[in-house]
Amino acid sequence: MNARNLTDTTLIQFGKPFDRLFERLQGHIRARAYDLYNQRAPEQGDSVKDWLDAQAQLVVPVTVEIKEQQNSIVVYCNLKGTVWREIVVAAADGQLRILGDRYEERKYSGGTDSIESTTSNTYFYLVLELPCQLDIEKAGAAMLKNGKLKLTLPKQRPGGGKKGA
Repeated sequence: MNARNLTDTTLIQFGKPFDRLFERLQGHIRARAYDLYNQRAPEQGDSVKDWLDAQAQLVVPVTVEIKEQQNSIVVYCNLKGTVWREIVVAAADGQLRILGDRYEERKYSGGTDSIESTTSNTYFYLVLELPCQLDIEKAGAAMLKNGKLKLTLPKQRPGGGKKGA
């Protein structure tokens, strides 16, 4: 596993299965869908709509740009205005999967000497088809000043880069 901090708060991990983070996303969607179910009369909707509405509220769209270079694939994700807590990048079966988690806690004055806070989780999830196999363990990441995440994903050499035979 290759993990590094992009900023003081963002951890990016390459090549790691993101089961734990995906389970956290599913748990938040499940809880939000249940809240939506409880807010309506049972005859006024269905559980599939509740799930899809919850998913739309928690998973934000991200603009992506992909450039194929001679030795690598470069992916830009527009994350402007957000600080992501964790980003996991995995490549398998001809696909690149990117999952990110943002946690926010807002504190505000609740009146006479009291402080109240709210918390929220937001995610992004991308699945991109790959034109070639990647060497994900040698991948790099940078957060650019314009708010874009830049992933540099080296292409896997034929034969795994080994000499001989």
